[in-house]
Amino acid sequence: MTSNLTGVISSAYDLSSVLRVCIRALEGDARYEPGDNVATASTVRKAQEMAGDVIDSLERLETEANRSQLSDGPEDCASVMVDQWKAARKAREAVLRSLGPHHKDDPAELESLDELLGALGGKISHCNPQSHADAAAMLEWCILDCGGEILCDDYPRVQQAVIDYLRTA
Repeated sequence: MTSNLTGVISSAYDLSSVLRVCIRALEGDARYEPGDNVATASTVRKAQEMAGDVIDSLERLETEANRSQLSDGPEDCASVMVDQWKAARKAREAVLRSLGPHHKDDPAELESLDELLGALGGKISHCNPQSHADAAAMLEWCILDCGGEILCDDYPRVQQAVIDYLRTA
């Protein structure tokens, strides 16, 4: 992970250099030459791509760090976490029902439930199933969480983990 982090830091320094060139080009008092605007726009686009690459790399590092922090204890197995996720989801739905359809502001309780749902979903998406119950719970979580509409990187990761488990089971 250290070499990956070093690469991301190096990329961030490169991005910083490109952005400094953009700033000088935009704020400089030198005469504009034909094609300067196109060159500056191209450099800014390149900086945007580099920023995207840095963000993607940081997200991968975060995912790897989260995966390494997960323990294999029974309290962290996917089936238990999916049950906890379902309970938090029911609690969220109950809070929404109690507010009624015309509520203006979301209470802090709703925000904390959303954070809990997100944290549990993130942990579930990084599990490696240890049993058929875990595999089934992980797939059930994918279906319930996406609601048939939302697509994110977590669902294919879960599906691949279940496929890998079933191939070796």
